[in-house]
Amino acid sequence: MFDFISSLGLDPNALLASIVIAAVVLYLAYRRYIVAALEPLTMYVLILIADSTLMFALPWNNTDRWKYVGFLFAFWIGFVCRRKARLSKDRIQLKSESVFDLCTILVLLCAIIVAGNLFLGLTAGFPLLSDNPSAAKVTDLTGGLGTIKRLNMGPYLFFCCGCILMAALGHQRRLVLFMLFLATSLVILGGSKSVLLPVVYVMSLVVYHKGMGVGVALQKAARKYTLIALGAAIGIALLVTTKDQGSLMMGVSNLFSRVLLSGDVILYYFPRRDAIIGALDASFFGFVSNLFSDTLGFLRLASYQEALGSIILGNSEGFGPNVQFFIQADLFFNLVGGLIFSCLLGYLVASLRHLYFASRTKSAITLTFQCVLALCAFDLAIESGMFMTEIFTLMLIVMPLWGMARIIRLVLTTIASATSTEPVKSSG
Repeated sequence: MFDFISSLGLDPNALLASIVIAAVVLYLAYRRYIVAALEPLTMYVLILIADSTLMFALPWNNTDRWKYVGFLFAFWIGFVCRRKARLSKDRIQLKSESVFDLCTILVLLCAIIVAGNLFLGLTAGFPLLSDNPSAAKVTDLTGGLGTIKRLNMGPYLFFCCGCILMAALGHQRRLVLFMLFLATSLVILGGSKSVLLPVVYVMSLVVYHKGMGVGVALQKAARKYTLIALGAAIGIALLVTTKDQGSLMMGVSNLFSRVLLSGDVILYYFPRRDAIIGALDASFFGFVSNLFSDTLGFLRLASYQEALGSIILGNSEGFGPNVQFFIQADLFFNLVGGLIFSCLLGYLVASLRHLYFASRTKSAITLTFQCVLALCAFDLAIESGMFMTEIFTLMLIVMPLWGMARIIRLVLTTIASATSTEPVKSSG
């Protein structure tokens, strides 16, 4: 089951020591800022533990190791410089107009997500039901079907945040939970192993926001459903890896190895660094170009560039590891620039979390946007290009729906006003 450990040249003792030391150091570094056991910061720390394990359990150059530590430390400095968000204790009171607008947006989004994923299933089949879901979610979603993949990113994240926020605040609870269940059931069939993690994270972000005023009973219920969602997420991930590998035992082994190899970009980047640098514009402008490549390509303002992860892996099939910030720092900015980049990135990530946890907004839609940013903040560190795609697709879909919701509210208000002021005719 653990043959992959020896195949990588990992000594079991060095592996265990690296995991323990990295876990202790990183937990102590971030524990003040973790608001729940199952939240995005927890996952980020786990990924850094996997990164550090691969960085120190394998015989890399000591210079590379020290640069890695420097980039991680610079990110942490930037993160803590943005002081821990003072959690809002005042109960959030949302305006009725904004609640109506958000509910309307969620209904429209649910219809779009359900219709889009049903269309995917009828035309190309659902990736999760294929023999190799991990490959199918990339190879089958070509041409116009790639739009559905984008729909299941930023717009779906907004949908999750909006539904759970509405439920927590007691607005149309049964309706929004039904819509969340319906849409998520179809998005699951898209073949992603982590599709339920946003639901798990948002539940934690909402329950532990002081301004939500979540009671003890609802907190207990939320924790129970969070654990159920986490169990379902693990089950889906295991189903995907089992179908990919052909057997349950191989699927379990593959899932374990993928968790350990969350930082697998390290395995591909350092042995081929010179070749990778030669294949790219390894400069600030190259970083910007890579960051906005997917967005500009979708808008047909520029040609799609080969994904940076695919270049690092050395293939052209769309597969590749997540290019984490310390790789970008080394690749595009060198040592000094990379330290500055990492520090600024840490500050930005902390600021996005602060927007949500310190929020006192009365707008349901603004609160939902802030929740999405808190949910996606660490994507900037794990895969910045994915963050840009999520936010771009969110704005592209949600903003027009917001305009439609306002028009619908205005029309209904006008009709109600006209009806209430219409003179009553005499029966005589």
